[in-house]
Amino acid sequence: MAASPLPGSIVLTQIDGLAGKLVWLLQAINGDLSRWTHVAVALDDGTVFEAQPGGAVVSPWSKYEGRPHAVVPWDLRNDERDAIVAEARSRVGTGYNWTTYFYLAAYRLRLPLVTRFLRSRVARSDKMICSQAADDIYRTCGIHLFDDGRLPFDVTPGDLARLLDRRS
Repeated sequence: MAASPLPGSIVLTQIDGLAGKLVWLLQAINGDLSRWTHVAVALDDGTVFEAQPGGAVVSPWSKYEGRPHAVVPWDLRNDERDAIVAEARSRVGTGYNWTTYFYLAAYRLRLPLVTRFLRSRVARSDKMICSQAADDIYRTCGIHLFDDGRLPFDVTPGDLARLLDRRS
């Protein structure tokens, strides 16, 4: 097993089983054909923060043994890493928001009435999918991953994977 990533790093991976297939399908409906279906934020003790359907949790890095993964390369100072880790830990228990996938599909398919209806349900910090949580943790710590004018909750694992492709 590879050593755990540096604290504060964003990790892309794949979800196993039926849940992984469902997330991939929902992302594909959104036009996101990335192989990455899950995002975690590395903490400072061999664990990761991750949003899960039962609520955000801290899991051991060893959980990902044998799974493909990639780390989004982002130059961070030590104080930024510390802030990201602290912010991630403060979000343990945050709910999961399946509605986000339907919002993203409506947004990308340019369905304004549906998008407006769903926006208020996904633009909240008490329920997030994994990629939203990672992006929002960084944003809260003053680090903006995207400069394309997107709304803070309009981010998928594939969007973060494209950052990996651009920064590699």
